[in-house]
Amino acid sequence: MYQRREVINAILYVLRCGCQWCMLAKDFPPWKTVYKIFDRWRLRGVCGRMHDTLRRRTRQPEVKQPTPTAGIIDSCLWKRDW
Repeated sequence: MYQRREVINAILYVLRCGCQWCMLAKDFPPWKTVYKIFDRWRLRGVCGRMHDTLRRRTRQPEVKQPTPTAGIIDSCLWKRDW
């Protein structure tokens, strides 16, 4: 059994670097284990609840509403002359 923090760190690693699950660094638990846990959490809605909780906790110290009232989509378009 792996510690939950190790699994979360592995999931964040995959999200941050954009690698495939099977390319997960050897410092983490086996990729199949991490993926199974992630998929189970995703299907049960755990990931969404974690996101909502983190957003709420981040906004509270700034005395903002727990949920945002507006959103901004930003895109960068790079034009290069080759």
